Amino acid sequence: MSPSEVAEKLPRAADVSRKWFELTEMMDSTPKELAFRFALSLNCPLVVGAETVKQVEENVRLSQQKPLSKCQIEQILGRLPH
Repeated sequence: MSPSEVAEKLPRAADVSRKWFELTEMMDSTPKELAFRFALSLNCPLVVGAETVKQVEENVRLSQQKPLSKCQIEQILGRLPH
């Protein structure tokens, strides 16, 4: 969802959503790509759902990306509220 959709449907998450989208621009990434790379950086099993073949194909593509560097993870954690 876009930050405006999050603000409308999940007002308490609006600030985090807005900051996540700012991070995606700063890191030249899409929200999905950044989320996948962040999850891959956790070095633990990743469970992803899909409802269509297209989503499965996209998830496979996204899962083949490099994990984020330690520096990139620190940048993300430093910008998101705790």
